[in-house]
Amino acid sequence: MILLLISCAPQYGYSNLQGLDVFQQARRNTVDVLLVVDDSGSMAEEQDKLAASFQRFIDAFQGVDVDWRIAVTTTDVADQDRAGHLRGGEDEVVLTRADGVELDRVAWDLSWPVPPGAALQLDPASHSPTANDAPTTADGAPAWCAASTPMADGDRGSPGQPNPWCADGSAWARWPEGTGAGAPTRTPQVGDLVISELMIDPSASPDAVGEWVELTSLVLDFLDLSGAVVSDLGRNTFTVPEGTLIPPGGHLLLTRGPDASGGLAPAVAVDAGLTLADPVTVLTPDLPDQAELFAELVAVGTRGAGFEMGLEAARLALSEPLRSGANAGFLRDDARLALVFVTDEDDYSPLAPADYLLAYAEGKGDAAFRTAGLLTVSAVAGVTPPPYDGALSCESQDGAAEYGSRYLALVERSAGTAQDICQDDFATLAGQVGLVVSGLTTVLPLSRPADPDTLVVRVYDSQDDDSLLYEAVQGADYVFLSSDNAISFLAHAVPPSLSWITVEYELLAEGQAL
Repeated sequence: MILLLISCAPQYGYSNLQGLDVFQQARRNTVDVLLVVDDSGSMAEEQDKLAASFQRFIDAFQGVDVDWRIAVTTTDVADQDRAGHLRGGEDEVVLTRADGVELDRVAWDLSWPVPPGAALQLDPASHSPTANDAPTTADGAPAWCAASTPMADGDRGSPGQPNPWCADGSAWARWPEGTGAGAPTRTPQVGDLVISELMIDPSASPDAVGEWVELTSLVLDFLDLSGAVVSDLGRNTFTVPEGTLIPPGGHLLLTRGPDASGGLAPAVAVDAGLTLADPVTVLTPDLPDQAELFAELVAVGTRGAGFEMGLEAARLALSEPLRSGANAGFLRDDARLALVFVTDEDDYSPLAPADYLLAYAEGKGDAAFRTAGLLTVSAVAGVTPPPYDGALSCESQDGAAEYGSRYLALVERSAGTAQDICQDDFATLAGQVGLVVSGLTTVLPLSRPADPDTLVVRVYDSQDDDSLLYEAVQGADYVFLSSDNAISFLAHAVPPSLSWITVEYELLAEGQAL
């Protein structure tokens, strides 16, 4: 919290009573943020809006020296193998014919060999839509392996070329060059082509430019992919343009950048319709492509259990055996812990809300019971009490929400924030949550009733008058809260850690209303 160091008594000028309050911003803040996202069937639109709001969420951390980490889990605890596990590093590419017939699907997770800067290549022995579903074959041989062939940009892969053998990297070719010339053109059938190479985590360029997917034909006809759909189980979908062909025994690249393939094969630019999840479960300030990584983390799909247990999922994520096992590397001993639940249902976890708050606090040690703000719980949920039992808390064009009473009980007891999930402006919502999570209180209560028209707010780097950073502008950088006799900084103007803030003003005349 901001520490009020001086609350000066009114100083007498020549004509008006003057007020001067001096504050110091909190020291550098370290915070671990766990987002618990509802993955039930009604959450598709909300996940999309959350994914698009990362920048506003993270704006609250920028320029104020917050050392943050963000991880995501879901409200689904029915799947015992996944309950409480941090999400990330898992994705899929699904290729569906225009009439809805699935031609191929590849799904991967953190157990797959996905090193930075190297494409994931399908071994020639696994070139079929049924053999490319796992990283290894039934006898333990690699079905997929990291590419070793250098590309022009310094990354490794063989886009538009036959993949080498995984065992020794030796070259392989199915048919001699030119085979199939003059072959007919037809619609692909299941088994005619295969997803054969994936550039998931490029190093030489950002994901938005360098990611690509290679399709390989297994037949000696021209395959017409017009209208085919490339998608995942989250927010990605792309329709292949009319007239797109794969040559006999050849390759087609789906690329995010105009030259990601190096011009080595026919390519279709998919732009924002295809993103591939990197092997990342904890988002940190030093990672590139943060907004895209965040979007992939929170796009958790809508196939989770219908009885949401967000409080229990968080408890599992933060306690043993996951804390030092599958989720190791997320929680830091010296960091604040901020929980953010995003759901359109109430919680159905087995314990009372107070028991969960106690469990979260115990995970931070004795200090959590002594230090205000070391643990906060926020919720993006139904926040308006319904008019009668069974009624909805809110409705919008994208859906409706139950009243999240159990989540709100923890918000009230931990100084978090509650935001209405039915509001359309998720950017503003995310900004408000981010400000609370940052730990930097932005509201400065003034010691005496102030005339708002006379406010002068200055931010200094130190106690030296010559260290002025900026003079804040009312309306542009802060607003005056008349009901609280306080100023509230907007997200872009939050004072940096350990900076000093002075607020000068004329006292409100006796009897004059705020």
